Amino acid sequence: MGFDSQVSKSSSEGFQSHIFKSGVKFKNMAGKGAIQFRILPAFNPEDVVTDDQSKERYINPMGYIPFRLQDGSLTDWGQLIYVARFVGHGSYKTGTRRDFVLPKTFATGEDAPFDPYTELQRRASSDKDWQYLTAEVKGGDGKTIETPSLSKAAKCMIANIVDLNDPDKVQVGLFSTSAYNSLCSTSHSGIACQRASNMTEEQIQNNYLTEWAVGDLTDPKSGPVLALAKGTDKGEMSGYRVSLSLDAASRVRRWPINPPELLGMRYDLADLTSIVQELSPEDIIKALVGVLNLRSPSGIHEHALLKDVFGAIYGNLIPEPPMANGASNVAQGFGNNPAKAPARTTAAGGFKPPMRKMAPMPTVDAAAIGQEEGNDEAGDLGPVEQPVASAPVSEPTTKAPPMTPGMPTAKFDRAAFMQKVQAGSKK
Repeated sequence: MGFDSQVSKSSSEGFQSHIFKSGVKFKNMAGKGAIQFRILPAFNPEDVVTDDQSKERYINPMGYIPFRLQDGSLTDWGQLIYVARFVGHGSYKTGTRRDFVLPKTFATGEDAPFDPYTELQRRASSDKDWQYLTAEVKGGDGKTIETPSLSKAAKCMIANIVDLNDPDKVQVGLFSTSAYNSLCSTSHSGIACQRASNMTEEQIQNNYLTEWAVGDLTDPKSGPVLALAKGTDKGEMSGYRVSLSLDAASRVRRWPINPPELLGMRYDLADLTSIVQELSPEDIIKALVGVLNLRSPSGIHEHALLKDVFGAIYGNLIPEPPMANGASNVAQGFGNNPAKAPARTTAAGGFKPPMRKMAPMPTVDAAAIGQEEGNDEAGDLGPVEQPVASAPVSEPTTKAPPMTPGMPTAKFDRAAFMQKVQAGSKK
């Protein structure tokens, strides 16, 4: 194994760009083509069975309840999570961008947990030296060509689904904000909120589910087929929408879950920590060290921002910002024209000219990346395929005390830092 391969392998160890735990089958509900799918029902918490041998009691994996209760409340066939998407630099396929699940996703009480990501995004957006991290890069035609490195968090939804093009397995579907709105939001006339207009009070009293236009949205035998596709209301900036799938006669398609044993493959959405990666504040800061590893337009390394915001409490997790005045200067000893690298051989033999080094911040196709505001999910929500390693981080010798919003932090001395940068450039 060559040195480049060794470094690449070392860089990817322990780096996980997507939000789901290992072993969880998931599907990002996005893409160019429409997705035809069924949503599976919630487990019935009152349907408890006992194992004959161990005598252990557990919820029946084949049991289920309707998508709404008689009082009109939704059952737990879906869960909301809060995700900061495409965080970092470069394209999502070849850069260091990754997704972060915000701590409030897992909060059980009224007090909001400390959220390093939101605090960093807030501080960067209010400081002119770092506002480039929170601004979209637009081309001459006004279209977004690169999403912010520190994007605002989006409200997403997960649910157990069966993709009709891949009907032999159950997956956790990850739905964007606009897709969730078109399915569940009352203000957006979501499918799950639409009522039937031709039902009498007597009919509703006999079967409360007849009040809803689609009946039981999650019924394994008679539930409707749903279709997810990119909208057209905002052109290329349109988000994804969920709609009812219709047959040739414009009737709602129904599709039974078959085999019924697929119900036993559902994930317990009520136990989010068994499905989604829960990051501690320390984990979030360590990950930010890896994805924010470039220099600002003024020449300040981005680790200086992390030191500025988190240095008082979590400074031992953040490497010292490099003092070189910009990363593109030619190193001393090589002159202005270093020797050209030797040509590389291909696996099949023969020679190949050396690849030209990519710029540190390549542009991104707007069709592949989305945001909650404007184009909130225009493309692939999948994982980074070639993650880049973070700088080495020394583990703290003692556990840092909890940090709360509003806690004062040591101010980063930008003037002193720039003096060091300028002094280094004159050597």
